[in-house]
Amino acid sequence: MLPSISINNTSATYPESINENNNDEVNGLVQELKNHF
Repeated sequence: MLPSISINNTSATYPESINENNNDEVNGLVQELKNHF
């Protein structure tokens, strides 16, 4: 499950770190899918 992210956070440091975290999570899911096929 992807974590829900608050969009109300206006701090400049959050979007970058959130994007990195999501990319890591998505890449992990993609790797898991590839392992099944």
